[in-house]
Amino acid sequence: MQGAQSGSRLRGIGRYTLSLAKAIVRNRGQHEVFLILNDLFPESVNDIREAIKGILPKENILLWYAPGPTKMCEPQNIRRQKIALLLQTYFKAQEFLALPAEKMSVVYNACDDVFRPITLTEAERAAFMINVFFTVGEQTRVKSVQTDRGIFLTS
Repeated sequence: MQGAQSGSRLRGIGRYTLSLAKAIVRNRGQHEVFLILNDLFPESVNDIREAIKGILPKENILLWYAPGPTKMCEPQNIRRQKIALLLQTYFKAQEFLALPAEKMSVVYNACDDVFRPITLTEAERAAFMINVFFTVGEQTRVKSVQTDRGIFLTS
């Protein structure tokens, strides 16, 4: 549901995510459906609950909590980003879904065919974010940014 929670929630991906969730809920038949919301986007939680009200019991809308902030453009958040990714994956796969890995399919492009909890090693290998700081004008600001791939100087 994070597509319906982020800054894009009022644009295409946000509307699409919410519409898809509502369609799944309406067509669930005898299946039990849960929506998992990220507590790091509190301003959207009530909006989503209101949008789903009447078609899904409120106890089927769950919150998961991660350490924040995790904003990608701030280097000091790298460790919290990793922790949040691991917590989210663990929550979805082991605690909540309790399904065999071969029964789940990944919906993300460029990922494995089978969903499984991501390991710390995989999370570290996947951390390709490099922060770059730009300045305009006469001042040149040089930053040393440490990422999982090493230390980079940016200006």
